[in-house]
Amino acid sequence: WTKGVDGRQSLVRLTGIPVYALTWTLPWSVATSMKTATPPMVRAPDMPSRTDSGISDDAKPSTAAADAEAPAVVVQHSFASVQPDLPRKPNYWISCCKACVLLCLALLCQPIWFGTAIVLSFALTGVSIVAGLPIVFLILYFYSFMPHNDLYTQLLLLSYKVLFFARYKPTARGDMLPGLLRPKEQLEKRAIAYAVNILVPLSSEEEFKKDRITFTSTLGILFEENLHRLPYYQRNAAFAPGEDPVEYVMSYVGDVFPNVNQIYREKTSDEACTQLAFFGLGAHRIEVETETRTDEHGNEVEAKMYVVRTNQLSQLPVREGFETYGGDAYFDAEWRIEKIAFQTQISSEGLPGPLVTVRPGERGWEYAKFCWRSSLFSFVTLVDHLYGVHMQAGNACVVAMRQQLSKDHPIRRFLTPFSFQTISVNDNARNNLVNPRSMGPRCFALTDIGMDLAWSAAPTLLQSGVEAAKAQTDPKLYWTALLDRGWYIENWVKPRLGKLTPWWEQALEFWNVQKAFVTAFMESYWSGPEALLQDKEAFKFLVQSVSIVQSTSSDAITHLAELPAELSAEIFWDATINLIARYTNLVTAGHEQVGTVPVYAQDASFCAFAWKKGEMMATKQAALNAAVLMAFTSTPMPPLMRKTEEDDWSFLFPSEWKSADVPSPKARADAAYNQFQADLARLEVKYQAFNDAALAADATFPNNFGIWAHVPSLLECSVSV
Repeated sequence: WTKGVDGRQSLVRLTGIPVYALTWTLPWSVATSMKTATPPMVRAPDMPSRTDSGISDDAKPSTAAADAEAPAVVVQHSFASVQPDLPRKPNYWISCCKACVLLCLALLCQPIWFGTAIVLSFALTGVSIVAGLPIVFLILYFYSFMPHNDLYTQLLLLSYKVLFFARYKPTARGDMLPGLLRPKEQLEKRAIAYAVNILVPLSSEEEFKKDRITFTSTLGILFEENLHRLPYYQRNAAFAPGEDPVEYVMSYVGDVFPNVNQIYREKTSDEACTQLAFFGLGAHRIEVETETRTDEHGNEVEAKMYVVRTNQLSQLPVREGFETYGGDAYFDAEWRIEKIAFQTQISSEGLPGPLVTVRPGERGWEYAKFCWRSSLFSFVTLVDHLYGVHMQAGNACVVAMRQQLSKDHPIRRFLTPFSFQTISVNDNARNNLVNPRSMGPRCFALTDIGMDLAWSAAPTLLQSGVEAAKAQTDPKLYWTALLDRGWYIENWVKPRLGKLTPWWEQALEFWNVQKAFVTAFMESYWSGPEALLQDKEAFKFLVQSVSIVQSTSSDAITHLAELPAELSAEIFWDATINLIARYTNLVTAGHEQVGTVPVYAQDASFCAFAWKKGEMMATKQAALNAAVLMAFTSTPMPPLMRKTEEDDWSFLFPSEWKSADVPSPKARADAAYNQFQADLARLEVKYQAFNDAALAADATFPNNFGIWAHVPSLLECSVSV
């Protein structure tokens, strides 16, 4: 053994070939003797080694001879430490002899080099002549439009337009064929940048694709995966005085820009701030705070203030020249805006910056409102929409559904419309919204470190039930607070607000309709909690869903993984119904609230993802970036409300299931679906009447603002990007 090692080390010094390679180049008998003399590798008794085939050595059959030759006791070999040679001498792996040999070899190769260079020069000349015209044409073409944006945004918009006009709006009966459902299986995933513990399945794992892998699809994947590697160029061209930013962006994206459902009579007044906070983008983030004041008699009184906060973003670093995010907007008991408080950044000495408060009529008030509106737009887009809806909750439920539920499982079939193309959507978001230098980072003013910090803080900034669950000690209430949206509104939001705003009233009513649908569907297949508890797939689906949410949330629910083993049949039944209802609510009305925001993305003087210090309008580049992002995140999906027979997805419900103990489950499930559609039609009439009254000429403040987040005819079954 010693001679063998010394011999091979000598060969290594001579040839530079690694020892492991020499094992296979030496004669077989010598190599075999060397290998058998090697001290055996040690492994713990409970940690079997893995072979290349993935099967453990312990699991393989063994012969009697092999058992006899196996050592009874395995001892790990110890190697002695070696001190470096002294005095130390530099080793650059070169000597006079080696330099002469290399020089001779270089002289011998010189003719080959010259010949290759001549051939390549002729070839490149020919290629440049042939390709010169199209290359010059493309250069001029890309300089001819969107001159204030970079090549990445141009290519992204062009590619999306090609996909948009080649795609039709999918329907349930035409695109959700049960025969294309894929079996329960482990999904291939990729980690996303910035966030922790989030793994997104690749779009190749999507269902309802007849030809999943083709040459052209492979090229498209390569293009999408690497597009973000193009450099980012910051352009600072500003809008001219009086230039219309809406007209500017629509001249480029108007053919693919989504419909604008929300109506703002005007966008920059103080009343518009009320609409934004109580009826629009900030309605789900309204809070109450009390403030001590002195009344006209000199007495101290407690004044109730409504507030929508964005100062959580105030310490994030932004690119040079851009304004920082932040601003907490305060409204009085009559919902009129009173002030905006800005938390300035920490000083270089590490001291907290002062709180700067601006009130109506004061200098800088218009700029303060613009900064708050834009900060809220950025906050909701990054935290609530991209992280909360897509990367966390939506991704968790879809992964658990595909990996734990068979394709004929009733819950899998029920969730199919609500998860339609979600894997492709989230993988698209990973590539085009999350990756460094993709559309998301290009839109926001944050530096790369700022993006990292924002994603790290996102789990603690969500208001989704986690904060209510943290306050519970009873396991039943814990799961209820975490998953039951109705309980959260009635027992967490309402006591803090005093009374529900119109937006929260609609949110509660819409939730009750969705939960009633889920409950009726579950009762169509299982007679009650004890029957469902026998369904192991359903149990694993619940556990994996909440475990993924746990791993991507704050430390408020770190003990959640210990709860499933303790669940009673009743808790399991309620938690499963609430989980399904919560997911369906999140991808329909929830996504409409935080993700369908064309009215904000279209007008760079109303809201902006990034803006220069002191400017009340984004640059042309930032304005078009926001519009492009809005366009390609609005791919049409099947409607939630049945408008034609093509929109009816009740055919997905299975006729039977092995653990079902209710007779005629399909007929019962169909009846539950029809009742759900009737309830949606009722809500449609009610909410349209609410908006008509709000938009009437005689409507008075604060009843002159509409709500479009819960109008059933505007909602789609699943999320889109």
